[in-house]
Amino acid sequence: MIDTRELTPSQRLWAEIFGLEGIPKLKEEKVLSLISSLPSREALAIRLRFGFQRRPLTFKKLGKKLPRTREVRVGVSKQMAMLILAKALRYLRHPSRRRAWEEARLS
Repeated sequence: MIDTRELTPSQRLWAEIFGLEGIPKLKEEKVLSLISSLPSREALAIRLRFGFQRRPLTFKKLGKKLPRTREVRVGVSKQMAMLILAKALRYLRHPSRRRAWEEARLS
C-alpha cells in the first residue's frame, strides 16, 4: 500500500484521477499549468486540497478558503467545497486533457 503522504502534490492529484497503480514522476510546472486552465475557483480548490500551496486542507478548511460565486465574501460549506472539487476533478479527467497529462510525465 502506498503512503500518500510521501507523494508530491502532483502525484496525489494523479492518484485521485487515475488511481494508485503506476504513479509516475511528474513535471510540477506542467501540472500547475494544467490546473491553471480550470476556472479560478476550481483551480484554487485543487491547489489547496492537494497541497500545492502548503499542506493539503480538509474539506471543512477548504470550504472556509473558497470564494462564493459573484460575492466578495469568502467561505462555503464543506459540502459545497466537495462539489467544487468534484467538478474540478471531472474537468481534469476529461479525455481532452489526456495529452496534457502525458506531457506532464517525466520520461
